[in-house]
Amino acid sequence: MENKKVSLTQAIKLLPKGRYVHTFRDEVGILFGCDFRKKDIIELMRKHKHTLELTGKNARAMDHGLAIDDAGYLFIKTDKDKMDLFDKPVSRNI
Repeated sequence: MENKKVSLTQAIKLLPKGRYVHTFRDEVGILFGCDFRKKDIIELMRKHKHTLELTGKNARAMDHGLAIDDAGYLFIKTDKDKMDLFDKPVSRNI
């Protein structure tokens, strides 16, 4: 993981639309997936807000751009378009 921290507010904005959010854990090379109600994943993110991070290229390739350290990394699905906008550098007019 890149260990680039993200704020809780930023993380919530990156979540996909809908009532459920897909997550997964990588346990000894096996991916375990689970859908959370969005309100529950936000509550979990609040609880672990100090460990919210942007993920690396492998997890992002699967549209899981956020992770929290909750007894091991929990990878959280993000909206691809929102992630693309989030990653763009801010241009400044001089």
